[in-house]
Amino acid sequence: MHQDPTAKMNASPSVEELLSLPLEAGKRVDPSTGKLADDPDVSVSFEPIPVRKGDFVSSDIVPYRLHFYGPDLQHDLIYTYAYDSESNYLVYHPERSDPQWITGMTEILSDGCLRVEVLKNTSQKLNELVSMAFDGDPNSRYSRPVFLKEEDERLKERLEKIRDEEDTVLLIAADSHYGFSPVYADQIADLQAVVRIARPDLFIHLGDLTDGSLSGDKTKRFARRILRDLKSMGVPFEMCIGNHDFNYFKGNPDAFSREECEELYLDGKREDRFVDLEDKHLRLIFLSSYDPKEKQRYGFYLKTAFRLWNMLRTTPKRYRILVFSHVPPLPEIHYWSQEIRNSSYILRVLERRQAVRHNILAYIHGHNHADQIYRARSFPIVGIGSMKPEYFTDKKPYGSETAMRAIGDWTQELFDVAVIKKDRIEFLRYGAGEDRTLT
Repeated sequence: MHQDPTAKMNASPSVEELLSLPLEAGKRVDPSTGKLADDPDVSVSFEPIPVRKGDFVSSDIVPYRLHFYGPDLQHDLIYTYAYDSESNYLVYHPERSDPQWITGMTEILSDGCLRVEVLKNTSQKLNELVSMAFDGDPNSRYSRPVFLKEEDERLKERLEKIRDEEDTVLLIAADSHYGFSPVYADQIADLQAVVRIARPDLFIHLGDLTDGSLSGDKTKRFARRILRDLKSMGVPFEMCIGNHDFNYFKGNPDAFSREECEELYLDGKREDRFVDLEDKHLRLIFLSSYDPKEKQRYGFYLKTAFRLWNMLRTTPKRYRILVFSHVPPLPEIHYWSQEIRNSSYILRVLERRQAVRHNILAYIHGHNHADQIYRARSFPIVGIGSMKPEYFTDKKPYGSETAMRAIGDWTQELFDVAVIKKDRIEFLRYGAGEDRTLT
């Protein structure tokens, strides 16, 4: 099989990284569900390790068991509103797992991923107890699908038709919801390809890197891994902090404070901030829009409205403005609540400034996992669909559109290349959905 020249870089996390993680002490795999369960005599690797037919597992230190997952993905996690409690999108295969304790060497008989159990209650690293031998370099096995390379060419052709030298180009993605899935390697490879094609001035992620349902340590590990990959694209990177990024999904008791979030996701920068592209005369404003400690979690602080007013007031006269947040600023375009806290103050500040300067191009958000252009205000409010490859049409705001998604073709991907021209913004879609134009 032909290997993509960037395959090694796309193998994230590397197999060496997975093998060096500590085991989950006092946990085993439930052989009927594939979920973790308590067991005081057993420990297990939390993150499934990709393997191929012909690889080997061995240990002369402890007995071990192998539990197989994937490479197929759970249907419900894609085609219904659902999140896995362990952020594991892979299907568990009990028929390929062995309930017996093994000593010595075992040959892997099929491709997939595996969790390794050891008969010991320990948080040692997996590679301290179990050895794995791979048929070739396991980090070079990734081969980018042809249908995604074809999507590269479609984007390149459309971009060349409309792009001028003075345009500003932004790569915009939202709602990754990272979990154990082979799709992640495609997403990183596709973002790398789009950066090569589009040469964006800035890469913006609108939040929800993970599901936010794991322990704080695990979510931080996942977030750092994703940020490492997103920041490796070779262009400046900015993001909004999403509701799941607070690690509060379904009342997770290991939630992050705002200070922890700003340190983890923004390298200590304040969530309410602006970035100027001086040569493009463009100010990008980023706003906080969620707080799990508030009674109405979705929304804005009063101090955010004051900061927004100041950021608008100090914008140089020749500059145009884009505003970004994770959550939309209006309840009528937010399925999950009847109220967006303090949204009236945010909108009042924006619309008063727009009435004077007419330089706010758009307000852009994620969170809804759907596309939408809302035009009932003096500036358009643009929703971006999710990178997470899911397809269900319920639990979406009225007036939005949900693009059909399917694993294994080009619709599994979704993000935008926004080309900001003098008179309009062209949103060129990579993957599922349609191109959109704002005039």
